[in-house]
Amino acid sequence: MTRFHAGNFFRGGHAPLGKNQERSGQITSYENRTSLRATNRAPARGGLCRARAPSSDVAMTVIARPFRPDEAAVLRDIRLQALADSPPAFAERYDVALAKGGEDFGAALAAGAVWGVFDDGRCVGMAGLNRFVGANVDHKGYVWGVFVSPAARGTGAAQALFRAVIDHARATGLTVLSLGVGDFNEPAKRLYASFGFAPFGREPRAVRLNGRYIDEVLMALEL
Repeated sequence: MTRFHAGNFFRGGHAPLGKNQERSGQITSYENRTSLRATNRAPARGGLCRARAPSSDVAMTVIARPFRPDEAAVLRDIRLQALADSPPAFAERYDVALAKGGEDFGAALAAGAVWGVFDDGRCVGMAGLNRFVGANVDHKGYVWGVFVSPAARGTGAAQALFRAVIDHARATGLTVLSLGVGDFNEPAKRLYASFGFAPFGREPRAVRLNGRYIDEVLMALEL
């Protein structure tokens, strides 16, 4: 059986996201939706991805970066917010995550790659990336746990976050990324498609919530 390299602590889940697009790894800044899609500029150094809100009336800049080892409590807070906000989008239940302590979330940070997106130092979203285990499959990665808080949707936060994950995947030699997204989740599907993800299958009854089954659309990106 194929296994993930690390990070199964949280596997799964893609919450509704925002509207615009972006690029990471280091520091890159974009002013509006058109430039986000069109740019191919090489990022500068720094390990960050910065996005400016598309509306000139909103003075908001968001930065995506990996969580630091001492940010387990920050990760716990945003994960709990995700599970409370969008239960159908995740495999894990809120009450199960709530029972986990900071050491569990610290172990998750030590085990795998997890990113946060921050607005003025406040975490407003997260995403994780697992590498598959096995010599014949370790060119593949799986994106999990994608979430942006409702107040940060439409600000470029989702795009900065997702671009950071994609750039890291390229930098570490991954050549394929895959993910699963609830069939109901049109905003997330549009976001992933804007980065080049294409559907390749469907998992019926992927999630069961209160006796209701939810199918997932499986999508992949060749890097």
